[in-house]
Amino acid sequence: MKIPAGRAVGFCRKPQAGVVAVLVYGPDRGLVQERAESLARTVVDDLRDPFRVSELTGKTVAGDPALLADEAAAQALTGGRRVVRVRDAGNDAANAAAAWLEVAAGDSLVVVEAGELGPSSRLRKLFEAADNAAAVACYADDAASLEGVIDESLAGYGLRATPGARSALLARLGSDRKLSRAEIDKLALYVGEGAAEVDEGAVEAVVGDSASVTLDDLADAVAGGDHAGVGRSLARLHLDGVHPVGALRGISSDCIGLPPALTPKARSPGCARPSSSSASPPSRRSCGAGRRRPWRPRWSCCCKPRSTARAPACRPRRSAVRR
Repeated sequence: MKIPAGRAVGFCRKPQAGVVAVLVYGPDRGLVQERAESLARTVVDDLRDPFRVSELTGKTVAGDPALLADEAAAQALTGGRRVVRVRDAGNDAANAAAAWLEVAAGDSLVVVEAGELGPSSRLRKLFEAADNAAAVACYADDAASLEGVIDESLAGYGLRATPGARSALLARLGSDRKLSRAEIDKLALYVGEGAAEVDEGAVEAVVGDSASVTLDDLADAVAGGDHAGVGRSLARLHLDGVHPVGALRGISSDCIGLPPALTPKARSPGCARPSSSSASPPSRRSCGAGRRRPWRPRWSCCCKPRSTARAPACRPRRSAVRR
């Protein structure tokens, strides 16, 4: 069965009766690990118990399909249910999982952890279609879910964030759930016992910037003239393995798609009103993430054409645009 995003947290804390195996997958590996551990703790309190917790890898299961069935059917020496964790699973482990789900011998809970899987993934389709299994997706936190993580983590230390600190944390965290919690733990340790709230200064002092950065963010910084933002985006993209040539090509394609701006040389001699403020393209965030629409400059000068055909003196010349 497929678990909706709104039910994922509650399901991982209390799985539905009859579910013997759960696939936890997604690009946020920290959230995958967090939810997998939450599922495992519904059966075993101590995840380091060697008698009740067995850990396998996707390659091991794919190489020996019978191993998964053997581990799931094994009995704990000290009694109680067991947990079988399969880490770094992929589509190559689908055959072994399918063979065990048909029989599902034993009372163990099998928790399979995987990275990002597309809708056509054999492993994902197997767990979504099975009646005795479930699939839980783990995607990067948005602003709403990240606020919940911040409040929950700080509340565990008896702390609350000021509005400035909350904004700073939202800007710096979010790419990985485990990393976000680690940064908040470090922040709480820095503030120390006895404090009631966390201010913006403490966040800037100890919390690293782990927010995800894309080529769109870099293009926005370039178009907006944000030199500091360009430097931060380039540094983060470099750490993520993005080649500089690829970044330049992405920005070039965006700039080529923009129409030439109205420059003083391209306007009529009698026009004295500047149009630089109205000729700036909107950021992608204002248009919606991932959805770009054609941008057209607003003619704010006195020679705004009344018809669709612009006067020769008002027509922007490509040669007059600084590249």
